[in-house]
Order: sequence, then structure tokens, then C-alpha cells
Amino acid sequence: MFYDVGPPAVTQGCHRTEGLTDYPVDKIAVPIHGFYAETDTRVMNSLQATTDAMAAAGKYYDPAVYAGADHAFMRLGENPADTNPANAAAEQASLKRLKKEIRQSFLH
Repeated sequence: MFYDVGPPAVTQGCHRTEGLTDYPVDKIAVPIHGFYAETDTRVMNSLQATTDAMAAAGKYYDPAVYAGADHAFMRLGENPADTNPANAAAEQASLKRLKKEIRQSFLH
């Protein structure tokens, strides 16, 4: 996952607040690997709540936060005109991690 969708729902662009105080994670049936930019405040504001909700539901959640990276670092990191070297570093680290996770998922 390259963008956090965790609680509370109002931080995820949901304008309806009645009955939506938490994001329901109990139905998630696959491991979740997070790839997040450190400077993306919406993600950073909900990351702990997501981590707590996944843990409380007994779900696998492995978030990685890339230091200094910006929102959309995967796109920005491959753009030669981008002036933030953290985006390129985050893109490369994310691709390496993603390839590893995909390989491991096929071995099990």
C-alpha cells in the first residue's frame, strides 16, 4: 500500500462522519505492506491509528516510512527534474522491498 487508508475515516477524504470513527480492518485477509513518505502529513497523522487498529484486529501490517520523501515519491523519484534526492532513494528502496515481498509471497 502506497497510501494509508487508516482511521479515522474523516482523514481519508470521507465527508460523512456519522458512524465512521474507525476504518474497519477486521475483514482484511492479506498481509499489508506500507510504503510511505515521511513528509506526507495525512499519512503520518493516521499511521499510528492504522498500526493500532491492525494490531488490535490481529492483522499483519508492516509499514515503512521513507525519510525525507514526498507524497507521490514513486513518480517523483523517477523524474530527473525532481530536486529532492530522498524521492529517488525512496523509490529505489520501495522497488527493492516490493520485489522481495512478491518473491516471498510466491514461495509460500
